[in-house]
Amino acid sequence: MREYPTIVGAAILISVMAACNQGSDGPAVPDQDAIASLAGTEWVLQAFGPEDAEEPAVSPAVTVAFGADSTFAGSAGCNRYFGRFLMPGGDSLALGQAGSTMMACPEPAMTQEYRYLQALGDVGRYRIAAGELVLLDGTGQLLRFVRGPADE
Repeated sequence: MREYPTIVGAAILISVMAACNQGSDGPAVPDQDAIASLAGTEWVLQAFGPEDAEEPAVSPAVTVAFGADSTFAGSAGCNRYFGRFLMPGGDSLALGQAGSTMMACPEPAMTQEYRYLQALGDVGRYRIAAGELVLLDGTGQLLRFVRGPADE
């Protein structure tokens, strides 16, 4: 008997959510051409910070690779990370919260990894030019990558 109110409540919630979405254009459709421009390449981090200030990355290499299935993964310097992304069109790019392995590393790699993973979550735009991938947030902070050695 206790399950009845829960089931009714869930049904009402689903109905309300469906009604709210009737006027929308539906979910964003991924831009397959944009995804293809990122997929199949391992990108190696060269710098991150404000667009006018370069901050060299410390060793080991920090990388990201995007999949045609809207996934991303790479090395954050110490740990491996992974997640999903959205590219609804134009230069828009949204990276979901990354999961990662949890090994401890010596400084400064551990601090860089923390900052890098935080920056990934703030990405809202991207651009590719002259073999570089630049990921930007709304304030001009960036992650600048070059194609990895296997892609050159």
